[in-house]
Amino acid sequence: MSRLRHSGMPSNGYRRKPPAGRNPLTPIRHLEGITYWVIEDSYDIGDFVSLVLRKEWEADLRSEGRNPASDQWLTDLMKRRWVLQTIRTADVNTDSDYASSERLKQRSAEMRRAIEEYGSVIWPIVVREERFLLADGYCRYATLKDMGIQKVYAYVGSLRGT
Repeated sequence: MSRLRHSGMPSNGYRRKPPAGRNPLTPIRHLEGITYWVIEDSYDIGDFVSLVLRKEWEADLRSEGRNPASDQWLTDLMKRRWVLQTIRTADVNTDSDYASSERLKQRSAEMRRAIEEYGSVIWPIVVREERFLLADGYCRYATLKDMGIQKVYAYVGSLRGT
């Protein structure tokens, strides 16, 4: 029986099979007192963004009455090379009204409590290399910025060849 899904992706969700004995997740990394789950391999980050986050972004666009097929960000997604980097929170830019919403403030307060009281582990934020524009992780970013965290882990996507 084939391990390929109808999409041509291996059943583990990755474009290529991880080497034997290798888990694409590094269990944890710490930075400025914050604990992160990270993916280190560029291809595995690309798969995570393209397979997992893309579905979330497409659903968000549909809920706003927009067509995901005509969204430039989603169109360029597969053209990007993804790397894990440590970046300064001050360098991150937001392009959304959501960044100042009451819902974000409420979620950020809940996340801060979870991090400070229970040591919750979080994922890196996702940014476009151009202007370090925040693409995913508004709550994580707002929480860490509010906590005075100076540097964060981020999956940074650059257009290939740039």
